[in-house]
Amino acid sequence: MRSSQDNEGFKLLNKWNTSAPPIRVSFNGIGNKLSLSATGVVAAFDGEGMRFAGAGFELILDLSDAAFGNVGTEEVFRAMGLDAPRYPESAEILLGSGDRVVFFGAPGRDESSVN
Repeated sequence: MRSSQDNEGFKLLNKWNTSAPPIRVSFNGIGNKLSLSATGVVAAFDGEGMRFAGAGFELILDLSDAAFGNVGTEEVFRAMGLDAPRYPESAEILLGSGDRVVFFGAPGRDESSVN
């Protein structure tokens, strides 16, 4: 049975897969022997795995044993009394291997268009 954080995390990844907004990823392998920081899109997601791709790279993640933490969605921000479109949606994923991946979307509103 998945936790509420896991459910929200999978829901957010599905949203990003459907709408394909630019997402920032930060990947840190155990012991920081491998790191990646890049911008791309969720190119495929099926609940068991995902493919994240950008200019010249592809990151494929096995999510079968993943756990989500610190999931920030528009709904979570609203529940906290915040102006949700001002904050980037995000999710931290701890993979079964112990590696950590953090995804950040862009804020929901272009601040240059706000009066």
